[in-house]
Amino acid sequence: QASSVIDECIRSNNPMLFETVREFCKDKICILNRQPTLHRMSILAFKLDIHLGNTIQLAPMVCPAYNADFDGDCMAIYIPVTDISFKDTHKKLGIWNNLLSPTDATIVPRPNQDIILGIYSATKDSNGKLYDYKGEKLTIGRKKVNECLPENYNVVNKPIGKSEIIKILNEIALNYDSNTTMKTLDNIKHLGFELSTQHGYTLSIDDLYNN
Repeated sequence: QASSVIDECIRSNNPMLFETVREFCKDKICILNRQPTLHRMSILAFKLDIHLGNTIQLAPMVCPAYNADFDGDCMAIYIPVTDISFKDTHKKLGIWNNLLSPTDATIVPRPNQDIILGIYSATKDSNGKLYDYKGEKLTIGRKKVNECLPENYNVVNKPIGKSEIIKILNEIALNYDSNTTMKTLDNIKHLGFELSTQHGYTLSIDDLYNN
């Protein structure tokens, strides 16, 4: 009877079991493999979470490693079942242990598109009201970006474009532990999306139509 109830929930897309499944997936990991597997970073492991949609949701900063561009890319999902396979996957394939490329030691998760746009927009201008931050005078945008970085990282007081933000993240990945690096990546991601949204750079056809 329990099996038939579960089967019916799945078929009808009923969210009744959602929290139960989420609890079951807690602390579990999955392997995502985008084929064809052309290089080492085409197969990585991530902490597992679930949602009610029908697609894989992937952290935007790991998309460059997969060369994923959201145009219908397909990925294979593998779940380690035994304790040995879980430990092996966690150690060897987990993104937290693969933050640096084995080919050139550059950071693998990296910001692009809207994230970079938001960060650059916030830091490009040195004019305006200045705020004190670690003994330096910064604009509010530059202050917010510096607050995303590790506490003892040098203050960055200049425009931050794509090459500069990747350089900063490379230095952090090389000199700090993986937890600090991943926290910095999350901070930059959230701030970049927030700022690019606030600036309203996306245009609709109505913005371009001349009456």
